[in-house]
Amino acid sequence: MLIAKEHDTHVEAVDLHNHYVGFKILLPLDVALATVVESGISKCNELGEFVLQHYYATNQNIPNPDEVETIIKVVRGEIPPPPELWDAEPPSEN
Repeated sequence: MLIAKEHDTHVEAVDLHNHYVGFKILLPLDVALATVVESGISKCNELGEFVLQHYYATNQNIPNPDEVETIIKVVRGEIPPPPELWDAEPPSEN
């Protein structure tokens, strides 16, 4: 939550699962979502590289657990993105 505080961001909910975490956050309009999320990922990975650099964010709906599992498989390159969940190409490995 330290990262959220640093960026004047409010964490409304945390949804813990076996191999992913979902957050519902409110952030100021002058703060980029990527700044908050990527700072959090970097902070976690100081303890060891265990958090993927990729993330999925939406402001339309909260994906259910089956949709999240599909998104994770897409990000890992295990399946192609289904059109109903992803309008763009999956992130590339740069």
